[in-house]
Amino acid sequence: MNTALILHFLIFCGLAHCANDDPLSVQWTLVDRFGFDDITTEQLRAATDAWEIDDEPENLCQGENIFQYSCHRQSNVAVKDGCLQISASQNGDHKSSRFLFNTGKLSSVKAWQYGRFVMRAKLPQGKLLRAVFALKPKEKVHRGTSWLDNGQINGLVYSQQAESISAGLHYRMDHGHSYAGRKFSTKQNITNSFHLYSVEWTNSSIRFFFDNRLFFENTVSQPFDQTFYIVLQLGVGGPEFDTRNVAVQVDDVIHWNNNQFLIDFIEIYQNVSANLRSSSLPHQPFLWLLFAAASCFLELINL
Repeated sequence: MNTALILHFLIFCGLAHCANDDPLSVQWTLVDRFGFDDITTEQLRAATDAWEIDDEPENLCQGENIFQYSCHRQSNVAVKDGCLQISASQNGDHKSSRFLFNTGKLSSVKAWQYGRFVMRAKLPQGKLLRAVFALKPKEKVHRGTSWLDNGQINGLVYSQQAESISAGLHYRMDHGHSYAGRKFSTKQNITNSFHLYSVEWTNSSIRFFFDNRLFFENTVSQPFDQTFYIVLQLGVGGPEFDTRNVAVQVDDVIHWNNNQFLIDFIEIYQNVSANLRSSSLPHQPFLWLLFAAASCFLELINL
């Protein structure tokens, strides 16, 4: 092999190492797992180093700012039969408020930048029940006047749309657009059993899966270049439901066949090898390129 050919090969390899992570070739390693087999309800509520459980006073209910008819209560979050249980119920104080129902919401204390986020869950079934598995920015590093400036990743939104789920991204886009996502038909009743809902998020793309089947991908990078935390929420009502012409009644609970959002586990994987590589390589571009090229050459001669 002549010198010119070797040089071209080394430069090619170095440039290849500089490229963004290819989601198809990322090797995911489990870094965090939230299971509920060995924890009680009392321990969950006291474990403030893992989860923050929203508990809204009656006069400060927000309805997630999407005109929901439910108020977050700590009492609606529990552990039962090895699963995290977020339930919906009637609000006994509803006569003085439009918040006719109580539900639950949790946020992870820890945040991550990039990774594969997997939730195994069983979804609720009933009128106006809306289950959410999302990622929200921890520090909000991008300046702006709207929450869209820092984005949100919806790994799952289920709003009683028969056999369909929705997933996608909220962020500020050109021409006034603010959402990119997909409504996906699972071709089965997904409220009868547990299923996997996953997000693969790298510095070059965000991909969404149902039972390990890819159904949507977006190649946006900003504002999704910062740490995000996990949000689990069950609500009553929301933008997917047309409640303008249908009055919401407290007796709607009789139409709830299953008022529980059950989470078996949540697992977080990261491309640890890429993190180690980026933290251990020299910062000078030429030395970094030389290091990567040398690595490729050693791989070549060992073939």
